Amino acid sequence: LYVIVTQGDQVAEVDSRNFAVKKTLSIKRPGDMAAQFKKGIGLITTVARWTGSTLADQGKLSLIDLKSLEVIKDLKTGKNPVGIKISHDGEKIIVCDSNQNSDIFEPYLDTLSILYIDSMTVLKRIYLEQAGMMELSHDGSYAIVARFSDKKISFYPLIEGKATDLKIDYKIRKIDLSNDGKYGYISTRSRPPRLVKVDIL
Repeated sequence: LYVIVTQGDQVAEVDSRNFAVKKTLSIKRPGDMAAQFKKGIGLITTVARWTGSTLADQGKLSLIDLKSLEVIKDLKTGKNPVGIKISHDGEKIIVCDSNQNSDIFEPYLDTLSILYIDSMTVLKRIYLEQAGMMELSHDGSYAIVARFSDKKISFYPLIEGKATDLKIDYKIRKIDLSNDGKYGYISTRSRPPRLVKVDIL
């Protein structure tokens, strides 16, 4: 079991039998995490740090060896990599990123990027605006992205096809899917906060 500890800037490996911490890795400003256990690797996003209007530390994507809990490689992303998922075949990663000054992502645009997990090279890049939290559909064929300011969620095919949108009456904070993938549960930024259920299929 791997846990992000945001207040302690750590990732911890935890024994699921007794919940004892086995190892820790210091990661400043950890955001989201995904793991490919067959390959023995994890991927962790970290958000940028700003001093006033000056970018002090760039956001990044860290490739982690799960056995040693050590960083293998860092890749610079945009300022706010808000979501990361691993494809159902275990060979690709999908990163939703609010972009600036990046190595593998296009500067100054929000992107949904699909990368080969072994080479960390880009297979496909989708440009979008106001990217937020992301989920993968139940069958793994498309990404579901919350669009923070646009009051909608967008469905982006990972291979081919056109994107579609579903309008929501509120600004979106986060989206989660039901276990069967049929419904989305959207928490809103409204006052008071709301939980909205929508049909996905």
